[in-house]
Amino acid sequence: MDEKKIKSLVLFLMMGIVVISVILYVFVASPASRKKTLGISNLSLELPVQNKDLRYAQEGIIPFCSNDNKSLTLEVTPNISVYSATQGTVYEITNNKVVIEALSDIYIEYEPLININVKDGEYVTTNTVLGFTMEDFFSFRLKNDRSKIYECPYIYLSPFGKTIVDQATEIVGLEGDVCECVLLKY
Repeated sequence: MDEKKIKSLVLFLMMGIVVISVILYVFVASPASRKKTLGISNLSLELPVQNKDLRYAQEGIIPFCSNDNKSLTLEVTPNISVYSATQGTVYEITNNKVVIEALSDIYIEYEPLININVKDGEYVTTNTVLGFTMEDFFSFRLKNDRSKIYECPYIYLSPFGKTIVDQATEIVGLEGDVCECVLLKY
């Protein structure tokens, strides 16, 4: 083989390796890493209600993405305390909903609440009582304004919080995952 053909063959092989690497990254490595943290690696959440206040009379848990559900919805005893899942600033209080800005453009929404104990602009720490449940079901939502998506809050729960939710899914016999998908665009 002459030198020109060898250079062409080497260039062709190198381009093939680059293309295969890009394809592997885009379709294998990148989605796998997003499933773990979805880009917010420094966020950790506690379960906003106590284990003793979870109920299993109806559904127990309505998974994230189930019938376009944009939150993790828990069956609870009415009028129980709801705690901040993380530290942050009260961003908004509207229509029985409290929104905490946990990180820049990352919001945790809690609803429906009554007897709300916090005010707009107030800094809260983990386990600050935000208010009390209004109904038999309570929704806990993570809104990522950076990416314009809702994310499954379960992904960010502490190990203790995940254990409680996992036990609840076993009690109610939930088939499938508590996160039927990991994100929903809005």
